[in-house]
Amino acid sequence: RKRVEARDRADINPRERTRPDGTVISARRDPMPGGGYVTTYTDITERKRVEAELIQSAKLATLGEIAAGMVHELSQPLNIIRFAAEGSVLRMEKGTFGAEDQKRQFETIDSQCGRMAKIIDNMRVFSRKDDAAEEIFDPAESVKTAVDLIEAQFRADGIDISTELPRRASPVHGCMVRLEQVIINLLTNAHDSIVEKRETGAAGSDWGGRIEITARHHEADKAMTISVIDNGLGIPEGEVEKIFQPFYTTKQAGSGTGLGLSVSHGIIEAMAGRLSVRNLDEGARFDITLPCAAVAGGEAATGPSPRPRKPRTDRGRSPCHVLVVEDEPEAAQAMARYLEELGHRVSIAGDGKEACETFSQDPADVVVTDLRMPRMKGEELVKRLRERSPDLPIIAVTGHVGPTEELNEELKAQVVRIFKKPVSLARLGEAVEEIIRSG
Repeated sequence: RKRVEARDRADINPRERTRPDGTVISARRDPMPGGGYVTTYTDITERKRVEAELIQSAKLATLGEIAAGMVHELSQPLNIIRFAAEGSVLRMEKGTFGAEDQKRQFETIDSQCGRMAKIIDNMRVFSRKDDAAEEIFDPAESVKTAVDLIEAQFRADGIDISTELPRRASPVHGCMVRLEQVIINLLTNAHDSIVEKRETGAAGSDWGGRIEITARHHEADKAMTISVIDNGLGIPEGEVEKIFQPFYTTKQAGSGTGLGLSVSHGIIEAMAGRLSVRNLDEGARFDITLPCAAVAGGEAATGPSPRPRKPRTDRGRSPCHVLVVEDEPEAAQAMARYLEELGHRVSIAGDGKEACETFSQDPADVVVTDLRMPRMKGEELVKRLRERSPDLPIIAVTGHVGPTEELNEELKAQVVRIFKKPVSLARLGEAVEEIIRSG
């Protein structure tokens, strides 16, 4: 009995600590039969590296599976933008393009650009390499991000997806991006099961695919449960126990890596949670159960970020000189025209080398620069401008922060703002205004 009690008091989840040199150490404490404890320290740096690579591989495999849907999702707003643009050109040629019609068409184009930006941003966030940095966050936000990424694709495939989320936040501790990865994997598996059921003729002629995703707070257990329920084929008889094993898959050959559920299981366990599955009368149900985190000062903040204020035009003050550095001429001209409308004086440079020459002849008050350019990259330009003018406000614009490219810490420290393409001119203008007001 003493051995059983001692075993029960052993650390179930060893503690991990990252040393200043980057190595990761795991500490596990086990009780001794005669009293006291033995602490075992293990260097798990290599294991953590392999785990991170496995997670990234599974994440990119999931992105590959939904890539076709993403193409469709981007083609829809592009189609609307093209219709609006061509219709506007025709009415301008005929002289029937009134002010109200112009405003309506431009608002349509702007809203569709925002729609595309949201799709791209979701893909960028999901595909990026994360450093497993843990935080306290609301898991309902992970559900929203995951559903936003795949909902339209599922509906195009005739699958209805419904969500039910709690009104108040139930914060948990862990890596938000990795939880999104788990949810997307479960939703993708549910989608594939429904499609297979339809294609094999196992569903009736009037049958419709359905996925439900719910998030519920359990006050008594201080836990949050996220459930993904589908009416697909379910898990084959006797296979439920194997479903979380590496390289095990119920999909047809060549249709899956067999890593998704195994990696998902590991991610949830690392958050001190549990991932379980059971068959239903029709379909299957996966449950993610996570312990809630204590948050000082009450509940975690929820809800979308406030909409940015439209930049105000203040023509009564002295204009600011803005240097725009962009190798795409049309993008550079569009930014310049917008900033000029706000009352600023704008210079344009097509690359980093030209920007250095322009700045030497006519120093700017604010610099807005792309990062990936010919002749001299934005990072080198930022460094050189900082050497000449240490207090110069620099805004970086980039479209290449993805799974294989991340901004280094030195660059982040040298710029005042970073915008990801596609950029909202309203937000860019507001950023310049804030710099002027604070300067």
